[in-house]
This record gives sequence, structure tokens and C-alpha cells, in this order.
Amino acid sequence: METFTNYLSLLVAVLLILIIKFSFASGKNNNKKLPPSPPSLPIIGHLHLVKHPLHRGLAAISARYGPVLLLRFGSRRVLVVSSRAAAEQCFSANNDVAFANRPQLPSLKLLTNGFTTLGFANYGPLWRNLRRIAAGEVLSAHRLTASAASRAEEVRGLVKRMFLDWKAQNKDNETWFTKVDMKTWLFDLALNVMLRMIAGERYTHTNRGEGAAGSDTAKRFRAMVEETFLVLDSTSNLGDFVPIFRWLDIGGAEKRMRRVVKERGELSQAMVDEKRRESGEEEKEKTMIGDLLSSQMQDPDFYSDDNIKRLAVSLLSAGTDTTSNTLEWAMSLLLNNPEALRKAAAEIDARVGTDRLVEESDVANLPYLRCVVTETLRLYPGGPLLVPHESATELTIANYVVPQGTMLLVNAYAIHRDPAVWREPAKFKPERFEIGKEEKGWMIPFGMGRRRCPGEGLATREASLALATMIQCFEWRRTGEEEVDMTEGMGLTLPKASPLEALAEQCFSAATDVAFANRPLLPTSPTTTLRWRSPAEVLSTHRLTACAAFRTEEVRGMARRIFSDWNADKCTYSTTTTTITMETFTSYLSLSIAVLLILIIKFSFASAKNNNKKLPPSPPSLPIIGHLHLVKRPLHHGLATISVRYGPVLLLRFGSRRVLVVSSRAAAEECFSTDNDVAFANRPRVPSLKLFTNGFTLLPFANYGPLWRNLRRIATGEVLSAHRLTASAASRAEELRGLVKRMFLDWKAQNKSDESSFTKVEMKSRLFDLALNVMMRMIAGRKYTFSQGEGVGGSEAAKRFRMMVEETFLLIDSTSNLGDSLPMLRWFDIGGAEKRMRKLLKEREELSQKIVDEKRRESEEEIQKEQTMIGDLLESQKQDPDFYTDETIEALAFSLLAGGTDTTSNTIEWTMSLLLNNPEALRKAATEIDARVGTDHLVEESDIANLPYLHCIITEALRLYPGGALLIPHESATELTIANYTVPQGTMLLVNAYAIHRDPAVWREPTKFKPERFEAGREEKGWMIPFGMGRRRCPGEGLATREASLALATMIQCFEWKRVGEEEVDMTEGMGLTLPKALPLEALKLPPSPPSLPIVGHLHLLKRPLHRGLAAITDHHGPVLLLRLGSRPVLVVASRGAAEQCFSAANDVAFANRPRLPSMKYLTHDYTTLAFANYGPLWRNLRRIATAEVLSTHRLTACAAFRTEEVRGIARRIFSDWNANKNDESSSFTKVEMKSRLFDLALNVMMRMIAGRKYTFSQGEGVGGSEAAKRFREMVEETFLLADSASNLGDFLPMLRWFDIGGAEKRMRKLLKEREELSQKIVDEKRRESEEEIKKEQTMIGDLLESQKQDPDFYTDETIKALAFVSLSLFSFFVCIFLKNYDYSLLSAGTDTTSNTIEWAMSLLLNNPEVLRKAATEIDVRVGTDRLVEESDIANLPYLRCVFTETLRLYPGGPLLVPHESATELTIANYTVPQGTMLLVNAYAIHRDPAVWREPTKFKPERFEAGREEKGWMIPFGMGRRRCPGEGLATREASLLLATMIQCFEWKRVGEEEVDMTEGMGLTLPKALPLEALVRPRPNMIDLLSKL
Repeated sequence: METFTNYLSLLVAVLLILIIKFSFASGKNNNKKLPPSPPSLPIIGHLHLVKHPLHRGLAAISARYGPVLLLRFGSRRVLVVSSRAAAEQCFSANNDVAFANRPQLPSLKLLTNGFTTLGFANYGPLWRNLRRIAAGEVLSAHRLTASAASRAEEVRGLVKRMFLDWKAQNKDNETWFTKVDMKTWLFDLALNVMLRMIAGERYTHTNRGEGAAGSDTAKRFRAMVEETFLVLDSTSNLGDFVPIFRWLDIGGAEKRMRRVVKERGELSQAMVDEKRRESGEEEKEKTMIGDLLSSQMQDPDFYSDDNIKRLAVSLLSAGTDTTSNTLEWAMSLLLNNPEALRKAAAEIDARVGTDRLVEESDVANLPYLRCVVTETLRLYPGGPLLVPHESATELTIANYVVPQGTMLLVNAYAIHRDPAVWREPAKFKPERFEIGKEEKGWMIPFGMGRRRCPGEGLATREASLALATMIQCFEWRRTGEEEVDMTEGMGLTLPKASPLEALAEQCFSAATDVAFANRPLLPTSPTTTLRWRSPAEVLSTHRLTACAAFRTEEVRGMARRIFSDWNADKCTYSTTTTTITMETFTSYLSLSIAVLLILIIKFSFASAKNNNKKLPPSPPSLPIIGHLHLVKRPLHHGLATISVRYGPVLLLRFGSRRVLVVSSRAAAEECFSTDNDVAFANRPRVPSLKLFTNGFTLLPFANYGPLWRNLRRIATGEVLSAHRLTASAASRAEELRGLVKRMFLDWKAQNKSDESSFTKVEMKSRLFDLALNVMMRMIAGRKYTFSQGEGVGGSEAAKRFRMMVEETFLLIDSTSNLGDSLPMLRWFDIGGAEKRMRKLLKEREELSQKIVDEKRRESEEEIQKEQTMIGDLLESQKQDPDFYTDETIEALAFSLLAGGTDTTSNTIEWTMSLLLNNPEALRKAATEIDARVGTDHLVEESDIANLPYLHCIITEALRLYPGGALLIPHESATELTIANYTVPQGTMLLVNAYAIHRDPAVWREPTKFKPERFEAGREEKGWMIPFGMGRRRCPGEGLATREASLALATMIQCFEWKRVGEEEVDMTEGMGLTLPKALPLEALKLPPSPPSLPIVGHLHLLKRPLHRGLAAITDHHGPVLLLRLGSRPVLVVASRGAAEQCFSAANDVAFANRPRLPSMKYLTHDYTTLAFANYGPLWRNLRRIATAEVLSTHRLTACAAFRTEEVRGIARRIFSDWNANKNDESSSFTKVEMKSRLFDLALNVMMRMIAGRKYTFSQGEGVGGSEAAKRFREMVEETFLLADSASNLGDFLPMLRWFDIGGAEKRMRKLLKEREELSQKIVDEKRRESEEEIKKEQTMIGDLLESQKQDPDFYTDETIKALAFVSLSLFSFFVCIFLKNYDYSLLSAGTDTTSNTIEWAMSLLLNNPEVLRKAATEIDVRVGTDRLVEESDIANLPYLRCVFTETLRLYPGGPLLVPHESATELTIANYTVPQGTMLLVNAYAIHRDPAVWREPTKFKPERFEAGREEKGWMIPFGMGRRRCPGEGLATREASLLLATMIQCFEWKRVGEEEVDMTEGMGLTLPKALPLEALVRPRPNMIDLLSKL
């Protein structure tokens, strides 16, 4: 009862949290007009209303409640559309992109490889690439033409086999009929056609096993396809909508999926492997897989085996079932409508004749046949519900608000039968599509919008040709009096519930060809008749071959369209919100209690079985968590402590999982005895490791069975055998000597004058690099990296791999993920374990695939290098591709890399640490090496056998610090007995090798390092298992001992060693499965950090403005600091040296990412804009457009004229203001406010360049008027204020995001809406001008709209708006923040930063009149007063450029460079910077560093004059690959404007006081007080200004 109460209390607490969360979320929709919705039930929503088949069930609901409905399938919102108008609006230009995503249904994750297939990928770069391959390389016109012959051959083959089948059964009577199963014939045809196109092979024929695999395989494939589409049915898996049911797997959906995925994987891998095997031979016929494998050689990263298999399976699935279903429905309709059948046959006879078979070119001349196909698709579309979409944003459909994350189901079946659109909609009337009689109906059998099926043309061609051929060649009638059953089956592709059967009559012989040249009328017999109509020569080999090309093209066409239709209409999973009422709460509570009762009954029955059994002792446990509260870290220490108190054999309960802990030699020996070894040979299926282990298929984690035995055989027989180890000894020796050489060079470089001095070395990275290189040489024949960056990969790659391996073992630690023990917690992913696993898995796959692809390329190019594991396995792959798959090879490679690097380097590190703490043992080992090896050559592997004391040292180190302190967990496959205790089946076994090795009952002085205990004659009777026991003992033991012994011997022989200080080396053990040192031997050195507070970290230290606050902290604590802003680590850099190192060639890519601040998600369209996109393909494409098409030298030159025009316009308006306000004296000054004028100038320049229009002037002149400019300016300023990196506490304290303190999120949404309206208005205007051929000046939007015509998928309106307004408005926050001027790519960035820069420059000149006079004199001398300065004059005004540069030094446009984030661990200024650290480079502080600049706070343009340059260093535009691309434009515009203002006017301050130089808040360093100044035209410029 206590356990039940605790479970109930926990569930109630969780429910209350969900209620609070959903209540907050649901409040947002209270004032919105949502679509109508029928009454719903708690928890399940409207699922009880849905009947099967789904399209009919939804049609019934829509008929009652309306054509636009918002349903709730459990926790998921679903918009059901059943009218033409609403469907058209869903896929209109405004909404198409918003509905271009697919819902990520959990049940489909397995089927879609994590939603990475063409059909299920979210709209974005991945989908566009897959779509490009499908449409451009698989279903292109060229491809269809190339594969025509194979399609023709298959269609004629079908005809031939049907004839032979009839003939075999009707030898005596040529008038008998034979029943034919049409579904099988049609499916086999479609399957063979698709397989010929994809892989160049037949798979099966119907006539009893003819073909490659026989009919049984075809039947299984058909069943697999049907089951796939059945699973895809949107309500087939309740777990997608009611998450709690995922545990129970109601209906066995997950089990079915796994089986389907397995079979599908085997089929696709077999095809790929076969085509790869054939690649060296002369190609028989052109195939999709063959071409993609050829492309793989040029781009192995994208054309991976996985992508090829995904495309192949998608095309096979979509191009077989849907094709055969459509033909089956068409034939059924014709059999039920004999008049239509006769009319179609008559048309074919009249237009084609009977002396040849119909060809593809004839279909265009068969209008009635095409009407039949169209009417079939109307009544029975291949996808009655278009593939589901999902709304990426909130939008409006039929005047209803559709929330973000809503699944869209468009009921094409209902729309095609809408009585408001079609006359007699349920009746089969092909005549409705005849010319002159067309109804105004509307059909979408292939979907709509950008995710419309790309195979539409192929589909209609193939269906038309296949149908025409069957009508031409045969006579048909039903099998009985009753009409053919037209009941629809379940699934996504609308199969017939009862497959169509027909009767075949004899084929006419050649002797009776002429007599039967004219076909008789269709018989009226009650049997369905299939009878040959045409002469035998029509079916001759010659005739069949002649029209092969056309039928082939049609078959593929249908496959492509159906595949694309299925693949093109799915949406991204987005979390939905549900309103929780008291009724819902009660229902949740009732359901929870019911589940608890079931569990209690289950556990009660289970425990009853064990009541009479003697179980191992167990400490007192707590409800739910069991003994988890007793476990301390590191785990081996915690378990040893429990065992000391309760005994060496314990049964613990980690949540819901039983764990047997063994800490004694006797019990361990019994566990792996002959009787029990097999029973303990399995591994526990820990859910958190499912991703890591490819579904538990890796060697260490595979269950005992055929798979494990094969993997073990490969590892021991082909990789780690004595022969292989001997063969690779040279490479190990080479790597070790390389390590010694590099250490010697380091020592020599730091001790040139004193050869007796010591040098400090950091050993962990060196030892890891050694182990990694040894394994890489053995596995792939390549060096990967050295600690000093030498090698293929460089040090950064090795560091990332080391972190990846360490984190892998940390996550494998059996209590590292509470969700493994408490299944409920998997929902919450506490600690982010699953997220980390996914990231690690992705990196691991990239690494392993890269290595395999490289070795395959070397093999194909016959590049002979050293023998390697992967090379040998790729050779074996050619003989046995089914087993030696790429996945198997990659899994083995990573298993060996992970197991043979971290553990080996840890062992050597522990051994060196022990020797440093025991110098006598170190000296004894050195003496032995000197005596037995000498000093005239380096120790070799063959010498190790003659170094017994060294061997004792290694053994003692493994005793004290085994590579696996806890052996890898085992699991009992049956119930068994250990130490006279019963161990239940399914119990996890943890053998504590660490405790056994330190057992005082076995070892004397067990914690002391005494290598002598293993010397001959003095051996203790201890017992060790550092490499495990039994059949699952580590197969790499021989390699590990060889490598560790040789490495240790070499380092002892070559160097003298001592500790860094007087203290002993810290021997604290770290966490994880491989027993690392907590502090590496010469530990990692993190940057200094001020004292912090719990939770908030250093947020309390930050003052405003942020750049000054951070400068104050770095002045006190040093120029390189590691702060913690809430939960986010932040590296602050305020020195030139550290900044240069951050963006050096070694670190630039590592710092090329951007931190994903939650507050910026809305403003950046989910981080897809140029400024906020992470470094990768998307960013590179956007950057290319910005630099090549927007900010190129050619574009800058082209728009110089209107920049000059706008600059002169501001001069004209200032002159006009002075003229209107002057006193009688022409020498009087007029006060002007500069900020708004400068902003308007910058805005107009950017608008002219982007959209070819003026927007506003301060006086209201222009298109937009002053009010619009004011609002736009406010919008830009608020954008930068919100972008300020400390402006939203929710970015650093996630808990606060729920409360939206300060209303930041609300303000962002408002800004986003206004920005969208402005940008869409401008894009629409330019499109209208383009369509109306209104010739205006060249603009960025105009050029991008032209590019949109060639590539609409990439140059979308959203991309254009992001480049013009979003990325660049936020470029001030990210890239162009450095830009005192502006980046062309962004309207906002090019306005606020530009005007700020000029405003600061004018303020500095007013406070330094001598500089102002000097600049004016230079302009007068070099330009004169008879004309205005032009852009080309700037190069001849060096002092003006000095003024501009000095302004950027003192007031950079972005005082803090746009934040970066470290993608890997790296080293800056000798400090280790962890992965995922945000980088803030304080350009403001660097530009004012007194160690770099003389009088750094003083305005001195002279410091930049030729011959007087200071050796300072500036980064106003950033550094590295993410440097602002608008630097050239910025300097051009600002210099021209500044020169014009100085040339035309005299300036002075408003009063005696200097201009206030206080800095405002925000990212772009505005002035706190806008600049006001007194101005008058220079006398010699009045005439010139008056003419402007």
C-alpha cells in the first residue's frame, strides 16, 4: 500500500505540473477564432469519433460539422480540410511554406531513419537536396527516357506470362476461362518495373517462381509495403497521440515497425551491395543506384549508402502499391460499367488498330481512355488523405486561426466527391471530363504546393498505357452476376478490401488471326472474362520489343508521382498545447490509478513467484527509486561501500530494474563458470543505449547469439589475431617513436640554453593521441592527429574525438541516466542525456562513414597502402555483402576505436602517475631497461618479454586501476544460482572488479602500489579480471598489454620524470565506465573566473552598458575570463592576443557557430537567417548570395550613383532648413538635430539598393513619410535592444522563460509581425514591377526574384526577406554588429549602425575643432569648392580616412562582437575552453587597451597617418570566416557622407559645453543623447548648394 501511495503521489505531482504548463499555454488561444470542433472527451479528444477507413470517417464528421474542423487526436491538434476553397488557401503562395513541414510522429521515427527521408524530412536544406536528387537525377525526363526499354520489356513480359499461364491450364479446350488474381499480376509488374529502374534487376514473376526471388518474395514485399502504409495511417498508432500508450505498444505497432524496417533494410542493402559489386564491370543498363554510387565517389558525405537506400526504398514503396492499386480500381470500375469498357475498347480499335500494340505516343490520341484514368483518380485517389502537413507558424484558413504545430489532413477523397462541386459525385462517369462537357470540379490526387508529388506525369502515363494495353489485348467480364466488390481497405494508399480476380480465355492462334481481327462484343456471361483480342503477331517478340520504351517511361512516371505525393505532404513534429479542465484532470488521475493497479497486480504476481526462493540479501529500499539513493559516485566506489556493509553478493533495485552486484572472487568465478557463462552472456537492453548501439547490434552490446558470434569472429580472427598484431607491430613502434620525438622537440624548444632543466608536459592528450593513432593505423591505415596539431586531422579533431569517447563511456555508466531505471523520467530527459546521445551518435556516424568511404575510394582506385581492418572487411564485403555491410564495418570500427583508445590511454596515465608517486619503482624499471635493452637503440616490442619488472608494473597498475572498474553489465537469460542464492531471469549483473582487486582477504596491503607482489617466486594468490571473464572477455587484451608495455618502456627509457611540485600526483578517480583520472596528469587549466553565486552565476556582476561592465570585470580579473551567466558558460576575451587566437586558422571553424539563445528564436525564423544560422550548408549558401550577389564589388560600383544622390539630398535639405530659418545675416547658424536625418539617409540608401525606392525623409518627403520612418527606426532600435545579450534573463535562467519577465517574448512577436508586414509589402511591390515589366534601377530584391524563377525552392520569399531584412537587421547582433556602417544584406543593420557611426564621428569632430578644420582644409585642397566631393575622391583624402578609422576605434558599431559558440573543446591563451561555451570578444576594450594604444581614450586621427601608424589592432568588422561582408560598403558610404558634411557646412557646438559622449544601451552602441549642432553653409559653397 505504501508503494501504491507513493506511485499515486508522484503521478498526481506530474499531472499538476502538466496542468499548470498547459493552462499557461492554452490562455494564449482564448481570444482567437479557432475552427469549429465537435465535443471531445478527456485525454483522447476526438479519437472516439474516428472510424475506419480514416478518410471516410473524417468525411462523415465533416459532413456534420463543416468542411474545416479542428480536432484533437489525444494531445495533438489536427486541422481537417474537406473543401476546395480551404484546401486552395492552405497551399496558396502565402501559406504553402508554412504548411511545408511534416509532423514527426514518434511511431514513424524507425521507418524514416529519424525523419531524414524525402517524405518525412522537414522543409529545409536536407529536403531540398533530397528533392533535387529525386526530381533531377531519378525522375528526370532524361532518366525516364533512358529506362524506357526495361519498362516495355516488363509490360510485355506480363502479357506473355498471362498467356502461358492460361495455355498451361487449357491445353484441350481453347474456349475455357482461367481465373486470374489481378492484384498479384499488377503488383509484380509494378515491382519489376521499379526494380529495373532502381537496381537493373527483376525481382519476381507471378508464374511460380520465375525471376530472381520467386513469387513468395514478391508476396512478402507486397505485404511489407501494405503494412508500411497501414502504419502510416494517421491514427494507426495511439501512442502518437496519447503518449502513455507508447509504453504498452497497443496493437503491436512498434513491433511491426521494427520487423518492417529490418526487412526493408535487408532488401535495400542487398540492392546497393549488388550494384557496388557490379560497379567495376561493364554496366548492363543505367540504374538509379548505379548513378548514385558514381556520384558517391565525388561527394561521399551526401551520397552516402544510407541516403541511397532511403531513396530506393521510398521509390519502391511508393511506386508499387499505389500503381497496382490505381490499375486495380480502374479495372474494377470498368467491369462494373461495361458500356464504358466497350467505349474505351472501340476508341483504341479505331485510333490504334489491331495490327500493333498500343504505344505511349498513342495515349495522347485516346481522350476517352484518359477520361477513364482521371475519373478513377477522382473516385479513388492514391492517397485519399494527402500526406499530413504541419503548420510551422500560426496562420489563417477560412477566416479561422490555425495555431502553430497543427497537423493538416486534406481529405482529397471527400473533395473529389463533394456534391457542391460535382454532379452525381459517387457515380463513375468518365464523360464528365470530355471536351465540351468538362465539369468545374477540382482534383488533387497528387497533392498541392511545393511538396506536390514530382512523379505526377509518370504516374498518368504508366496507368494510361497499362490500362490501354489490357483493354486492347483482352476481353473482360465479371466472375459472377454480382458487381465487383468496391469496398475500400484500410491504410494510407486506398487498397481494395477484396483483391480483384478475373477469368482469362484462350489466346487466338496465328491461324485464326484474320477471322478474329474484329473483336466481338463483350460477353454477358456471369463470369469475369479476360480473353485475348488481338492477333498473335501483336504479341510477337518483335512487336513487344518495338514498343518497350514507351511503357517503361509510363511505369516510372507513376512510381515517381506516387512516391513524391506520399513523400511531399508530411509535416514536422511540433509540440501542441491542450486546455486542461477539472474533468480532464480527473480522467488523467483515473487512468493513472488504473495503470498503477495493473502494475501492482503484475508486480504482485511476479513477487509471489519469488516468495519461496532464497534471493540475495538486499538493503532497505525506497518506493519507486529502490536503492538509487544509496549509490554514490563514482559508481564502483559507491557499490563497494554498500558491499562492505551488506555482503559481497547483493540484489539491488535501481528503480524498476533488478541488479546483482558481485564483489568477491568466488562469486565472480561462479558467475562465469561453465554452468553459468552462457546464462550471463547477454547484455541488458538499457533504453538510453539504444541509439548508441544501433539497436544493440554493436559487438560489446549485442546479445549472445549468431550476430554476436559473427562479430566476435571478425574481431578475434581478422582484426585482433596474433598474426594481425604481429603484422601491425611496426606501425605501433612508429607511432611511439613519433610521440617520443615530439616530446623531445618540445623540450628542446623550451630549453635551448640549459640541457639539464625539466619541461612540464600535459600527458593525457598525448597518450590519447598515441592510442588513437595506433588504432587508426590498424583500422584505417591513417594517422589522425598529434597533440601538436601534426597529422591529418589536427589536434582539434583529436580533442573532439576524445571528448566524444569520454562522454560515451560516461553515458554508458549504468546509473548515468535515471530514465533507464525510472521509465517515467524518459519523458523529461533529465540531464539532457538523450540529447547528448543523439549528438554523439551523429558525430560518430560522420566519423565512421568518412573512414569507410575513404578506404573504399582507395580500394576502387587501387591505391596500395598498409593492410588495414576496414580494407580487409571491404574485400570480404565483395564476397558476402549481406553480412559485411557498411553498418557492420562502421560498428566494428567505432567499437575498436572507442574500446582501444580511452582505456589504453587511461591505463598508461594511471601507470605514469603511480610511478611518479613511487620514484623507487620508476628508478628500478629504468635500471632494468638500461641493463636488458641498453641505450644504443630504442626498446622494441620483442624486448618486453625480457623486462619482467616492467610487466609487474603494468599488472599492478591494472590491479589498482582496471580499464573497466565495473565489468560491462551482463544480464541473466534464465534463472540461476550464485553463492546459493537464486538470481531471477532478467537480472543485470555488475561485477565490481575494482573491489575484487582491492579485497583485503585476497591481497596483502591491497591499496598499496607494489609491483614486486607479481615477481617470480613472490606471487600473491590474488585474482584479477581487468579484461573480464568468460566468453565475453575483452578480445583486445593482447593488443592492450603490448601497446601499454611498449609505450611505458619507451618513455622510461628516453626521459627522466618527476612530479610538477612537492605534492604527490592527485589520484582521484573520475566518473565513467573506463575509470579516468579526475585530474589528468598535468590537468586541464580553465580560464580564471570571479566568485559566482548559485543559479545566477556571474549575472549579478554585469553592469550596463554591457561592454563597459565586462571591461570593468576583465580589468580586475584578467583579459581572458570564464563567466557563468546562469546556466550558460561564457568566455570573455578582452586582449588582442587571445582574440587573434580565437579566430586563428586552427580555431576559426570551432568558433564559427552561434549560440542558440531562446529569445532570438522568433526574430531569426528558428535560427535560419544568415546571421544566426550555424556554420554549415545553409549558412554557406546565404553567405554566397550576400557576398556574390549583394555586396560584390560590381554591385557596389553599380549603386554608387544613388548613394551620391542620397548624400547630396541630405546636404540639400540641411541647406534648405538653414535658408528658411536664418536671420537677416547670412552668417547666422541654425540648430539641427542629426540623428533622425542620418537615420533617414541610411534608410533611403539601403532601400534604394534593396528595393529601388526611397522610403522617407525627416520632413515627410518621399514615399513613406516621416511617421513610417519613425516607426521603422523605433523597430530597429527595439530589435537591437532585445538582442542585447543580457537583455533576456530567460536565455540564461531557463526557468524564467515560462513567466516572460519584462514581456520580451511578447515584444518580439509584435516586432516580428511588423517586420514581416514591411518586408512582404516591399517584395510584393518588386514582384508586381517585374511582372508588369516596369524598368527601374537594378535592386537586390529584383535580382533575387529573377533567381527565384530558376530555383524557387531555395530563393523563396522567406529567404529573400531574411537576406534583405531579417538576417541583416539582426546582423547587427551577429555579424555586422561590428559594423559601424552597415551590411548590405540587411536593411536594419545598414541603417542603425550607419547613422550611429556618423553621429559619433560628428560628435568627436565638434569636440575637437582643430581636427575638423584640418579635415576641411584637406578637402578644399584636394577636391576644391567648385564641385561636391564624390566617392572616387575618398582615396585622395587620407586624413579623412584617419578620422573615420579613429571613430571606429573609439566607438565600434558592435562593441561586443556578435557572440560565437565553441563547437569543440579548444585551447585559448593556454586555457581549456569547454565545448558549448559562448564567446564574447570585447572589441571596445581591445580598441582602448593602454598596452596597445598610446593615450587610448583620446581622439587622435594622426595615429593612423602614414609613417606614424601605431601598432594597435582593430576589429570593428569582426574576424574570421564570419567577418562582416559589408565592410567595403560601410566605409564607402560613411566616408562620403562625412566628407560632404565637412565640405559643405561649418559646424559648431550648441553651447560652450562639449557634446555629451555618454553611450546608450543596446548592441549597436548608440549615443545616449542624440546629437544637436549649429550649422551654416560655408560661404564658398552657398552657390553650389543652392543649385542642388
